[in-house]
Amino acid sequence: MWERVVQALARRDRERQGRYVSSSALVMGSQSDEDGAKGEVRGEGGARRVKGRKRQILTDTGGRLLKAYVHPANEHD
Repeated sequence: MWERVVQALARRDRERQGRYVSSSALVMGSQSDEDGAKGEVRGEGGARRVKGRKRQILTDTGGRLLKAYVHPANEHD
């Protein structure tokens, strides 16, 4: 449900700015985080051996968040 709400708001914002409703390009970012609250699912990731979690986001070129995914650092991208 939230995904549809976010997409509708992004489309409305793009229209308001006079842009095409659908994006022509997207930006993907990833970040590892070693700090985690106790009790959270965590893992040790990749070559850097970061203990914690990873965050991955997908935005359009205007910086509007389209998707976000948080997972243990030992889970592959």
